[in-house]
Amino acid sequence: MSMDLYVWKRPLVSEDEAPQLLERFYEEGDASAFEPSEDVFRFYDELVAMYTDFEGERSDRIIDLSLSWSVPDDVLNGIVALAQKHDLVLYDPQGPTFHSPAGLLVEPVRRDPAVLRQALKALFVGVALVVGGWVLPIPVLDWIAIVIGAFVVLMALYSVLVWLRE
Repeated sequence: MSMDLYVWKRPLVSEDEAPQLLERFYEEGDASAFEPSEDVFRFYDELVAMYTDFEGERSDRIIDLSLSWSVPDDVLNGIVALAQKHDLVLYDPQGPTFHSPAGLLVEPVRRDPAVLRQALKALFVGVALVVGGWVLPIPVLDWIAIVIGAFVVLMALYSVLVWLRE
């Protein structure tokens, strides 16, 4: 019984996209699914030097590691470390487990206008609470409304600033 690990350089995909990429490569024979990279060659060469009983095909696009389920944890940890050393994607479909190069796989920033609308609504409600508390003739309730309103205003402003920074 064996397990497969896949290692490649690019494209950088999410864990959800990796199976479709492998399907495109193996089932359709589309070699352009993975970009060639010297780092993949180096990974393979270092892997073979570290674990002499490794059998696999040397490629500059993707390495398919077929390993026994009984492979020791230190070997698996070594493979993960080696992939990280060369900034490679490592995908284990059995887990599934996914390791991407540190700092390279960044989700695109999507400014959701709904977040801004909600923050502006909260700002309006907060200001209304502060003003309402200020004019409210009930002594204890007026300060409670002002404090809650001020808190809502601060949180709404913070949300707007975070949204703008994205």
